[in-house]
Order: sequence, then C-alpha cells, then structure tokens
Amino acid sequence: MPGRPFLELPNVVVTPPAAHYSEEAVRTVRTIAAEEAVRVLSGRPARFPVNRLPAESPARRDGPPSSES
Repeated sequence: MPGRPFLELPNVVVTPPAAHYSEEAVRTVRTIAAEEAVRVLSGRPARFPVNRLPAESPARRDGPPSSES
C-alpha cells in the first residue's frame, strides 16, 4: 500500500481494533442496567433513555394503541 510501507513487512500482523473490557467494567454495566430496570418498573423515568416518549404516548398507556387520529 502506498504511504504505509510497514504493512508490507513480514513481521507485521494487522488486526481490527477490539474494545478492552475489565471485570470491573462488566460488573458496573450490569449494576447500572439492573438499577435502571428497577427504576422503570417502579414507575420512575429512566436516567438514560434511548428514546424519549411523550407522557400520553400509546406506548405508555395500558392496552393496545388506539386507531383514532
């Protein structure tokens, strides 16, 4: 490859990047996920919502969404 001569060297191995994780990080993520599940199931809002839903959204009401416009 032009501009990257090290890629042609016989003693170079190129691999895709991989994220590092630690056991502490895995425990932290599990704890946060469990705490968020408890919050939401207790009726409190999620601290880290992915999608914000309006208070009167069909997804927040009991039962299937209404077909009214």
